Amino acid sequence: VLAAAKKAAKKAISKPRRDLRDLPTVTIDAASTTDIDDALAVLPAGPDGALRVLVSIADVDALVPEESPVDDEAKRRGTSVYLAGRVLPMLPDVLSGGALSLLEGADRPALTVEMRIDPEGRVTSVDLSETLIRSHARLTYDAVEELFSEGKSDAVPAAVVDTLRWLRTAAARLSAVRAARGGVDLAREEAYVSLDTETREPISIAPRPESEA
Repeated sequence: VLAAAKKAAKKAISKPRRDLRDLPTVTIDAASTTDIDDALAVLPAGPDGALRVLVSIADVDALVPEESPVDDEAKRRGTSVYLAGRVLPMLPDVLSGGALSLLEGADRPALTVEMRIDPEGRVTSVDLSETLIRSHARLTYDAVEELFSEGKSDAVPAAVVDTLRWLRTAAARLSAVRAARGGVDLAREEAYVSLDTETREPISIAPRPESEA
């Protein structure tokens, strides 16, 4: 699987795609996440005040041919299963945590949707394209929340601070429109189970509330 993935990855990167590698792009996940499959970028507001937000997902189809053995097994599994201290991935780890994972500094084939969001929070255009992206920072929710609440975070590179602030603006615009439509925000918390490093027995359960990040 690893050899086939490397061969397919090389072919996918050489395929004509919209090149977004120079656009500051970030991933934001839990610190424990290994299969990093989505990334964000934004073009700052122009004279009309509109933002262009780019959401990219790993292009699995570029490395996993339809009806291939890996594709058939992924269909049978249906989804990745997350357990305390362990993940049973839908795709082999060499793909989900390696060749397809949007790792910082790595060129990756992706599918990118570019949305134009006007100052009133309306999405006025949507474009989808096959792209080649490069993550400029692998961020965690805690680091981004620290930046938003404290104004700085040592875990957030200076090169992507403006990107996060513009993404925050875009999120605020979309949230305002959603609220005006009658959208409901549900208060919820995840339970995070900590395991003993040696015995792998559960030693604590802590709530993980949602944050602005």
